[in-house]
Amino acid sequence: KRLAYEKMAGSSKLDRRAHKHLFAKWQQNAVDDHRKWSGELAAGLAKFGLDKKPLRRFQHHDTHAANAFYASPFDDALVVTHLPAATLATTPAGTVGNGVINGVWDTTLATDESCLYWQHVRLSGLAPGSTTVSCAANADYWPKNANGGQIGIQSNTGFVTMTGTMTGSYIICSKNILGQFVLQLDATLDDGNPATGSMRAIQQTAIPGAPSSTATVQANPADSFTVCMSI
Repeated sequence: KRLAYEKMAGSSKLDRRAHKHLFAKWQQNAVDDHRKWSGELAAGLAKFGLDKKPLRRFQHHDTHAANAFYASPFDDALVVTHLPAATLATTPAGTVGNGVINGVWDTTLATDESCLYWQHVRLSGLAPGSTTVSCAANADYWPKNANGGQIGIQSNTGFVTMTGTMTGSYIICSKNILGQFVLQLDATLDDGNPATGSMRAIQQTAIPGAPSSTATVQANPADSFTVCMSI
């Protein structure tokens, strides 16, 4: 075999002949495979009574993306099928599968999507933590920041922690952030003003209400604030 390769490499005429022969063989195999798999597809569709329905073809990589999306735990109406140990959200009623994480980020209802979100992403292997749902305030089920403050997520609808409009599809909030760190976070991640932009903060004693001003944060470095960021 080695000698044959060496001989072909030294002769352009032999090389062209070998290439032509092997290409024809590959082409025939490709046609045969296409016929085989098309036949199996047609038989499978007929088995489920779908052979008379029109088919749409999609790009290869698009189908991989769709497979990942439709099997993901994010507001998935079939989550109990894709993740058998998961709990399906039942509140707010009629909202499952609408593309929105309904419920407030710090809900205490174990049936809200914003509560069950954490169970679903953990069962999917996307985050660590307990999958035993318990959404009481500050329960161990909730993820926590370094200061023990509860972390949560919700869609940017029905957000009541602070007044004003925030851009982005989702809002992530974290409790018990000391005032001395609020301005540092905002300056690093946003516009440096805790009352504007995509990151905002509010004294926990002022919830619900308007975001805290820079002066308020500076005057209360030891107080606890809730910091929220839209994404």
